Amino acid sequence: MSPRELSILELMVEGLLMKQIADRLQLSFHTVDDNLRRIYRKLHVNGGKSAVAKAVREKLIERIES
Repeated sequence: MSPRELSILELMVEGLLMKQIADRLQLSFHTVDDNLRRIYRKLHVNGGKSAVAKAVREKLIERIES
């Protein structure tokens, strides 16, 4: 997974929505959407919740405790 995809996935784990991720990373909404589609394809999932769960389970991203 690319560094950009991992940074987007990290923000998803934090609970940010696509628009918030785009704002935080100073990207367009469509760029984030394209990256998310690639992330879902690489993780073999169909959505954000599944991607977050799989990323945490497979330790691609460390779970952030508040």
